[in-house]
Amino acid sequence: MAVVDTCNVALGEIAADTIASIDEGSLSSNHCKRHYDDCVADLLALHDWGAAIKRVTLAETINDRPGEWAYCYAKPADAGNFRRILPPLSSSPDNSYPVWGWWTAPLWRALGPLPYVEDAGSIYTNVAGAVLEYTVSTLTEANMRPLFRRALAMMLAARIAMPIKKDRQLRNDMIALADNAVRVAMADDQNRYPRVQQEYVSEIELVRGGWPGHG
Repeated sequence: MAVVDTCNVALGEIAADTIASIDEGSLSSNHCKRHYDDCVADLLALHDWGAAIKRVTLAETINDRPGEWAYCYAKPADAGNFRRILPPLSSSPDNSYPVWGWWTAPLWRALGPLPYVEDAGSIYTNVAGAVLEYTVSTLTEANMRPLFRRALAMMLAARIAMPIKKDRQLRNDMIALADNAVRVAMADDQNRYPRVQQEYVSEIELVRGGWPGHG
């Protein structure tokens, strides 16, 4: 689907005129164009969607807080929500990424999340060669799952109902429907990309990972 298709779903929900192009200059297209990107950004900010999660090795910059942190990195231009800082991928078992959940990487998860601070476009941490896992700040229609796209259309419909139809009750109804669509999409995403938080690392896992004093 294309942006215009999602816009037409939203317009159909409020019984407004559909569009052939988001740039055609009609009342419907102007309001869709005004709110579409904001709806995508707001939806991405609500949840760590599996399709929007990305990992990049950060680019090191001049560290202007050396008394607090060992390294300073530039924030990726497409970063939305930060999820965690990871050590660099290497052949060492101490720095390996998990193959399944957290269980195969107890060494860098055993003591909890690696600390970092985001400030004015910079990321400070004590991890050399740090990798940032985050959700992107925008998402193309091609990468949206059907229920995400449905939630987006309903959210857009709620935003454009008042300026196009001048109907406050319609807007309130669409807000309620949009909230429900978002919850359904989030539940579906959670089922497809389960987040498992390990609170205990067994002796066996520590021995396998080569944790000092275990083996």
